Amino acid sequence: METRRVYFYDASVLVESYIEGSNSEAFETQQTAAAPEIEAISRVSLLEITSLIVQRSSDFGNDLSRSVLFSMIEADMNRFQVVEMGGAVINRAISLIRRHGLKALQAIQLASALLITGKVVLLTLDPEIEKAAKLEGLEVVSSIQPTNPEPSSEVLN
Repeated sequence: METRRVYFYDASVLVESYIEGSNSEAFETQQTAAAPEIEAISRVSLLEITSLIVQRSSDFGNDLSRSVLFSMIEADMNRFQVVEMGGAVINRAISLIRRHGLKALQAIQLASALLITGKVVLLTLDPEIEKAAKLEGLEVVSSIQPTNPEPSSEVLN
């Protein structure tokens, strides 16, 4: 029996998808996988995306556009397994910060991915998360090129 893959999307990939509207190679890779797949995110991703949308509210033209985007994200969350922010995630994140020098939110994203049971494939645009994830033994898909690199890096600061 083939091991099911769990595709873990970090906040940088979600921002690229929802805000920049990318049809990324990483999403195409996930959608064409042979084994049944599970999609997962960290609960902190919702915080990061919401913060970025509010900070960049002038980019959306009006409150209605922002509301539509929030509604779209909320509706889409049903497809994800959500890794909650508990003690195990925080403890693992602290360890990752010490080992790899990651920022707090980067470490929470990676810790969330590492605590999932199964064959995890991490999808990220963040080169620091990518490097640390590979050192931790995760398979990483990072071939997405953001149309505007600034939002993806802002979300993880």
